[in-house]
Amino acid sequence: PRIVVDGRLRLSPASRLVQSIDEAPLWIVTQAGHATDLRGPLEEAGAEIVEVARADVGGVDVRAAVRALAARGLTRVLVEGGGQLAASMLKEDLIDRIAWFRAPSVAGGDGLPAIAAMGIENVSQLFEFERLSAGMWGLDTFELLKRRR
Repeated sequence: PRIVVDGRLRLSPASRLVQSIDEAPLWIVTQAGHATDLRGPLEEAGAEIVEVARADVGGVDVRAAVRALAARGLTRVLVEGGGQLAASMLKEDLIDRIAWFRAPSVAGGDGLPAIAAMGIENVSQLFEFERLSAGMWGLDTFELLKRRR
């Protein structure tokens, strides 16, 4: 299935993800307790709503989300999300590997971070990975990284 983490249940029923449910199932992981007017149109379109606890700092509790997905039989998940989701998954020690693509361009501070701030205060707190492979993908650089434990 395709899985969307959407704590506020803002995904539009008119989105391509929802409109293509007949091609692949869609699960929406969200905080528990949304009103029927938000859930109804998505469920009527065929989306499965997966409710989980709210995180202490807002958003979806990613540990609860992973447990809910595991309960549905998933043992591996490819996470392709924004910087906040990536940071949350790293902080909760839920990332084993990173497939990292980099374009030969620089946005600097004007761009969106691939991984949001994580409150790291010194190098002893860094999340360390080892490179399993690297290469070019068109003009982009690709690295496959494995978490060091």
